[in-house]
Amino acid sequence: MGSELSWPRVKEGVAIVLFVVGMGWLCRLAWLNPYYNWNALPYTALVQVSSSDPVTLHNAAYGLVDAAAPAKISQEFHSPERYPNYRGDMATNPWHFAEQLPLYSVKTFYILVLAIIHRAGPSALKAMRLVSVFSYAILGAILFLWLRRSAGSLLAVAGSCFVMSTAEFLGTGAETTPDAFFAGLGFLSLYLIFAEKKIFPGLCLLAVLPLIRSDGLVLVALVLAYLVWKSPRFRFRHAVAILAAELLVYFVTGRLAGGYSYEKLLYHSSVQRQLAPAESVVHLTLREYLHALYIFVLGALATPRPVYFLLGLTSLKSRLGDASLRHLAWLGLVFTVIHILAFPLPDSRFLVLPFAIFILWAISALAAGLERTALPWPSE
Repeated sequence: MGSELSWPRVKEGVAIVLFVVGMGWLCRLAWLNPYYNWNALPYTALVQVSSSDPVTLHNAAYGLVDAAAPAKISQEFHSPERYPNYRGDMATNPWHFAEQLPLYSVKTFYILVLAIIHRAGPSALKAMRLVSVFSYAILGAILFLWLRRSAGSLLAVAGSCFVMSTAEFLGTGAETTPDAFFAGLGFLSLYLIFAEKKIFPGLCLLAVLPLIRSDGLVLVALVLAYLVWKSPRFRFRHAVAILAAELLVYFVTGRLAGGYSYEKLLYHSSVQRQLAPAESVVHLTLREYLHALYIFVLGALATPRPVYFLLGLTSLKSRLGDASLRHLAWLGLVFTVIHILAFPLPDSRFLVLPFAIFILWAISALAAGLERTALPWPSE
């Protein structure tokens, strides 16, 4: 009798140990195999260089990254094979490089976190890597905890470790960009709101997402709409007040950071890189936008991205599992569609957060389906 009662606790302990070992190994893999994105240069200039002189900013940023990154990466930044005209010009023209900084300075919370870590000793480049790997670990831990609640320990360990080892997730954890930070913090806030029903701390975390990436505004609006729909204590006026405050903070900080317009940002990231965005006048035509959308779809078809999206689409028909997870999957679908339409960017790292939501829903629904069919399966 005693051994039977202790079995669930033993199983939980074994599951936690297996996850910690597996996730620890994956974090080590992400740390030892970093992907040095070109964005590391402007972030280094914003975090580690105090001068406002374009020549000083340029020389210091390239010098600091050259000193911290492998020689092959430094060579790629100076004589690039990817975007040779754009990155080659950035390597030789300090004034054009300085005009790129407002594209990154609007990510104020991410830069603040990097600056705090840098003050503790690490270089700005190492701070970017630390934030990405730590955020990657948070994303994996939340996925494991959430799956353990809805699908059981076995599926939680297998599912979370497998998903976090895929190229989309592991690659994001190895990047020197804010995307892992956005995904980890966003998934934690959703866990607090949807699983723990701790709305206030969840909303506090959610509120900083637009200061990491602008599409965080979309996620904030969608979560507020869900709370108005489902939470009896959360009124429409609360959602309006929170969203208005969020928009005010976002636009004020963006203005203070010298950010460019949405049209210029979209043109730069999806249509053509601008060497001097502060001086250029862009007019995004419908044809150019549709072409950028076409290129995105064409590129996505050659990746696993459609598989994640199809997993999310199953939530529209299925009635298996927890209703709140189904609603979360709907939210993830809407966020994905809006993100793609607003920012048709080719890299998978921008959509890691909804991918995690779709995986969470699919594995939870699978566990519920196995339980319904009475197949032998280790359950809680």
